[in-house]
Amino acid sequence: MAKLLDSNLLHISGKLGDLVYYSRNGRQLVRKTPGARKSKPSEAQLGQQAKFTLLSKFLNPLRPLLDQTFNKRSAPIPGSARAFSQNYHRALAGTYPALRISYSMLLLSSGNLPKPESPVAVPTTPGRLRFYWTDNSTVSGGMTNDKLFIAVYCEEIDQWIFMLDTAFRPSGTCTVDLKEFSNMQVHTYLGFISADGKYASESVYAGAVGVL
Repeated sequence: MAKLLDSNLLHISGKLGDLVYYSRNGRQLVRKTPGARKSKPSEAQLGQQAKFTLLSKFLNPLRPLLDQTFNKRSAPIPGSARAFSQNYHRALAGTYPALRISYSMLLLSSGNLPKPESPVAVPTTPGRLRFYWTDNSTVSGGMTNDKLFIAVYCEEIDQWIFMLDTAFRPSGTCTVDLKEFSNMQVHTYLGFISADGKYASESVYAGAVGVL
């Protein structure tokens, strides 16, 4: 249904027949509604749709994290959208309809800070993982107050947990509580964010590990 926006100028907004009227920057614009699809989508089109759906569903729980770790002050695009774009080209594996996420190729942050070196995740006590990395705060661009973030995914129950500000770069280790994933295998990721939140490192995959 169309509605009158300005009785003097006869601006309208909405659908009239197969036309859609709308205003932008004070101008009256009109476009035709798309016609019904006349043919079934091709195999390639179905594959593209399946990739989009799979990756969107997988990354959606991480949007609050990705909006920080892919943040680029000079770009108006949300970080989560930039994360989707990068991972669409690197983290999807297989061929339609047998598509899957390549966990080792997944990128959860992007930037010029030095990334965690030699990351390892080790089960210690029940429901906890201990993470280790090599202190590289003396590497160009690294700072002693860079903050570690951790992200953990459990495929068995399709659930993410992520944590910010878990440790500083020189610490080289931290322990996190993952009782929700007890007796299950998880995929683990580490990355750094600068103290002011403006910069990030590229994330690293710390491997698949079983939580006790």
